[in-house]
Amino acid sequence: MKDKLIILLSICFILIVSFIGFFLWSNRTVSSIFLDINPSIKINLNKKGIVKSVKALNKDAEYVINNLEGKTLEDSLNKLTENLIEKEYIKDVHIEIILYTEGSINNEKVINEVSKSFNKKEVDTSIIVVESISKEDKKLAKKYDISPSKASYINSIKEDNENIDVETLIEKPVEELNETKETGKYCDAGYTLDGDFCIKEIGREAAEYGRVCPEGYREYKNKCYAETPSIELEEYECGDKEKTLVGNKCIFKEVIDAIPHFTCEKGDLVERGRAKYRKVRDNGDPLQYLCEDKSEAQAPKLRCLYNQGHIMINGKCYNGPAPTINGGCPNGDIYEKSKSTFEPLCPYTFKYTVASGYYSCEEGYTLEGRKCARDKIEDAWHKRTCQSGYTMTESGCLNLNKSTNYIDEYYCTREFARLRNNTCIIVEEKDVKRK
Repeated sequence: MKDKLIILLSICFILIVSFIGFFLWSNRTVSSIFLDINPSIKINLNKKGIVKSVKALNKDAEYVINNLEGKTLEDSLNKLTENLIEKEYIKDVHIEIILYTEGSINNEKVINEVSKSFNKKEVDTSIIVVESISKEDKKLAKKYDISPSKASYINSIKEDNENIDVETLIEKPVEELNETKETGKYCDAGYTLDGDFCIKEIGREAAEYGRVCPEGYREYKNKCYAETPSIELEEYECGDKEKTLVGNKCIFKEVIDAIPHFTCEKGDLVERGRAKYRKVRDNGDPLQYLCEDKSEAQAPKLRCLYNQGHIMINGKCYNGPAPTINGGCPNGDIYEKSKSTFEPLCPYTFKYTVASGYYSCEEGYTLEGRKCARDKIEDAWHKRTCQSGYTMTESGCLNLNKSTNYIDEYYCTREFARLRNNTCIIVEEKDVKRK
């Protein structure tokens, strides 16, 4: 009886261990999906296609991975899409995604599932598939705490443009990375690519409300015309007659004021423009420095405001309605006070002499008279044109045959501002960089 009990217990133990082993085997991770939208996440699937676990690959992802585990891939992606929209990581009708898969799952299946989930929310997708991950990609991912798929895509951009600093691309969203990949345009870290400019938010303010052109239209000569983005050409231009185009660079002469070095043997150093009370014979150069000598200047003579019938005694005016003393200087000029003694002095009695000295330039500049000059090189602009039916104006490419009425809407009054809902995002703007 005892032997039978031992055998029965042994069989039960074997069955339990086998069941646990089978469960663990069937629930093991057989494939992983890396999705970079910003946020970046990793989805692990078991043999049955159920989401076993989800990992946030950056801080933003921590807010969108709740309630994704234990579901089918389709249900998990649907929930992920809802979370992304709720947390406002998706603000447009189109997003771009970097996709990389490991294990047994088929890329086409994942692409279809991802596209279907976003399409249900009327969001179109462009999916960039990373085929393989190298050791360099994994090293970059570990260094900057990003997904290996995003690291792989950044390295591919670096291969196309050696001038780009990888660190400037780490925090960029996929959409901006893709534009850099396709066009060669890029921005420094902290700036966002916006057409031909790099922008950085520097402040916010409430938008105004009133009559503006509706979306898709631009004001031109007090009317609203349909607008479209201009088309960038391969040709370059400088946009300034003083600049010379050489290849894709603009060469021009930069001219700045030279640095003055003047001294006085006697008197205070002043610019000629300040010596307005007396003419000085010199070369007439308005930048000439002079020495202003007040050491022998005359003090103004005191007199009564109305001289006739008034008597001045001890500096006071008597026998008149206005016992006011007026400082008298030659030629009727108004007196100044000496900086050292604070005594009143007559400006026309100051003596002026031409100061002795010279001008110099900073390193890299050449002295030309009283100016410093150097040759400077900057990137040229791509010439731009408009598609058929649109005319290039100072307001952009407009269809002058298609106009509409103004509407009441929020708008920004500042030149460098972007409207977001009823808020104006004030930005710093600078030229985009190119490979």
